Amino acid sequence: MKKIIQRVVFASVICFGFLFVGQAKEIDRVCKYYSGKEGGYLGVDVTFYQDGTFSGLQYYDGHQINPARSISSFKNDDSVQTNYQSLKRCPDYIMNITTVNPTQLNVAGYYLIYGDSDRDNYLKYQGVLTSVTWAALSDKTSLEDDLIQKEDGEMEISSSVKEYKKTYYAEGSDHQFGNLTFYFKYDFQNQYSLSSKMILFHQTQNVIFVHSGIENYTNEIIKPVVEKKTWPTDIYCGKLSVSLSIRNQAKEMFGGEVAAGSIVCAVQKNLFTGAMNDLVHYKANAKTDGNDGQNEDDKWSQVEDLGYTMTDITLGQICKSQNFKVPMRYVGWILMIVRLLIPIIIITLGIIDFMKAVVSQNPEELSKSIKTIAIRAIAGVVIFFIPTVIHVLFSLVDDWTDYKTAYSDCTKCITSPKKC
Repeated sequence: MKKIIQRVVFASVICFGFLFVGQAKEIDRVCKYYSGKEGGYLGVDVTFYQDGTFSGLQYYDGHQINPARSISSFKNDDSVQTNYQSLKRCPDYIMNITTVNPTQLNVAGYYLIYGDSDRDNYLKYQGVLTSVTWAALSDKTSLEDDLIQKEDGEMEISSSVKEYKKTYYAEGSDHQFGNLTFYFKYDFQNQYSLSSKMILFHQTQNVIFVHSGIENYTNEIIKPVVEKKTWPTDIYCGKLSVSLSIRNQAKEMFGGEVAAGSIVCAVQKNLFTGAMNDLVHYKANAKTDGNDGQNEDDKWSQVEDLGYTMTDITLGQICKSQNFKVPMRYVGWILMIVRLLIPIIIITLGIIDFMKAVVSQNPEELSKSIKTIAIRAIAGVVIFFIPTVIHVLFSLVDDWTDYKTAYSDCTKCITSPKKC
């Protein structure tokens, strides 16, 4: 009888283990922190999950960390969880304290901080034997999220200011930068551009844009966009190194000052010198040129009117369409319910079958019930990991990086219907 009870407990533990292993955490928000000067050298991405937990990845400490260093715990975990649940926003700062001072060893570690006063309190530990580095929440956190939601084109902010956005796509698949977004505001009253920015969605570094002078930049890039809705057709980006640099006539237009390791973009390829093969070539989406400001959902609904064939509609446009999102969202909710019910059903049926075999005191029935439980458990695990298997299979396809972003948009409604 003792062995039978042990087997029942063992089978239950296995089933419950499969239940928790199969549950993937849903991301609530990613907060990006970077400092290359003011607070020292520190770059960290912190991911907050919907279950209230959070973790970090440090990718920069004065040099690029590859692979990124995992931060599994912070010194002030409890207070961060409380503040995040009440404020529902990213902490203002991240801080790292390292020390060899025996009296300060208890404060060493990573901190997430809300407010300048708390940051200043920790800065007091800075000394000969203690190093304190910190980074502020990057503007890219809010701007990037904002840009993802906006369609390409123009939007009126006030009677005299409009904002413009254009997405560029890299040629080929051998690069790590991701899609490029070019964004700026234009003040018609004073006739100059504001808040110019370029974002590479697979990079956390600031992107520096160079051109052959501010007057040329205004006449050759800004004015054609504002007056004719004509964007540059090509943009070239690369990370500066001993083999790739820029020429003297290249002037920084926005994004900061050029230095070794900077990511630099330009519409004029001849502003670069050295290993030109290291450059990533971006092109504007030809199918949307001249249609800036048109809503993607409208474009989807007007396929026949515009004379497009299905091959003219990109995967990204399909995935952004509300006509596609609604059924996918329902599929996502159904899949979520199924993933929750299957472990409960497996455990319940397994215990019932096992108890029947125990009551019957038939060794053959007992052995049969154990095999049945094992088969059901394996089936449950397979169902849990079907999304993972699909991701792996797709990643093996040639030119996968060209489709990865659009594919992620499609699967978001299925894997996280609440965020779709």
